[in-house]
Amino acid sequence: MKHLYVMQNSILDYEWGSYTFIPELLGLDSPSLRPQAELWMGAHPKAPSMICIDGTWTPLNSVLKSKSEFFLGKNAVQTYGLEIPYLVKVLSARKALSIQAHPNKQFAEQGFLKENLAQIPFNDPKRNYRDPNHKPECICALTDFYALCGFRKIETINNLISELHIAEFVPILELLHHQNRALGLCHFFRAINQISGSNRKQLISKAIKSAKSLVHKDPCYSWILRLYEDYPDDMGILAPLYLNWIHLQPTQALFLESGVVHAYLEGSGIEIMANSDNVLRCGITEKNKDIDELSRIVDFQEKEIDLFNVPLHNKNEYTYPVKAQEFVLSVINLDGNITVERPMQRSLDIILCTEGNASISLVDIDESLDVHQGISILIPFAVNSYSIYGKATLYKVSVGSM
Repeated sequence: MKHLYVMQNSILDYEWGSYTFIPELLGLDSPSLRPQAELWMGAHPKAPSMICIDGTWTPLNSVLKSKSEFFLGKNAVQTYGLEIPYLVKVLSARKALSIQAHPNKQFAEQGFLKENLAQIPFNDPKRNYRDPNHKPECICALTDFYALCGFRKIETINNLISELHIAEFVPILELLHHQNRALGLCHFFRAINQISGSNRKQLISKAIKSAKSLVHKDPCYSWILRLYEDYPDDMGILAPLYLNWIHLQPTQALFLESGVVHAYLEGSGIEIMANSDNVLRCGITEKNKDIDELSRIVDFQEKEIDLFNVPLHNKNEYTYPVKAQEFVLSVINLDGNITVERPMQRSLDIILCTEGNASISLVDIDESLDVHQGISILIPFAVNSYSIYGKATLYKVSVGSM
């Protein structure tokens, strides 16, 4: 039985996706006829990867059920069942995704049970919880990547919004000045996102007019104008005023814990997440918005965002220090040869080559596989160690500690 597997992966064509990045990564015609938003690598039943077993391309989720210990290992099966506990995506955003947050494990279990008892169908657009799991995630930039993440300092929020000189925002800003700063942020967040009807239209109109004269002061005002082009009737366009604006450069990564409000604005990157589909939204989307439930799960703390930076001139494997049990991400900047020794507490690896050419060889078995840009491979639990030779950049995702 083989030990190295090339993966065939599904491309999801969400409207916000880019027409160029994923096709060019995969060596396909560019621009594509439809936006290509996400390339999925993993065993999620919505779009499982395919691997060739005995000459037949087979969905990975089916393979894991029949050959679980070979691919996943006994410890992973005992901990996570017959599935990979993470999902890997190449995400390429031409325009912004929704403002959202994910619940922690406790909130996910409570919400899932509550909605099951209420008999809300799983395909109901108003359903918030589709499983009882949390969803920590990490985004690692492959191009310049822009995002909103976590609440700014209250004083900064006050200053940025006050610059608009809109009288209707004065009472909303006063909500921030609460003895309990987190509670003040919560009241502010709910108030600004629940403005409706003609009041919303008037405030957005005034905000856009003011923002046009402020673009030289801070990038947040320019992003308000850009978001307005796609969502002219959505209060979420003001999120750059109260959420941290983040610019990731290639190889920089950002880890998102449960309860952190965020939105991806533009760019391409590798996104890794726990295998969950729990998303609660509040803005820049046509999908369901549930401010009440979102406010219950959100961490209303002011945050200074830490980015993970790969050391300069790194020629080996660098592991990003993400705080997730389900996955570990590392980047291999290869110019020569390295040997990857897999830890005892391990499961399968997924490796994506984003640049160059390399050859992966098993140490104990006479088997190798050549890879180049756009190729992703799966290395089962049964492989103890392997070497990689060539000149390439590879991203490796593994199961975390068990």
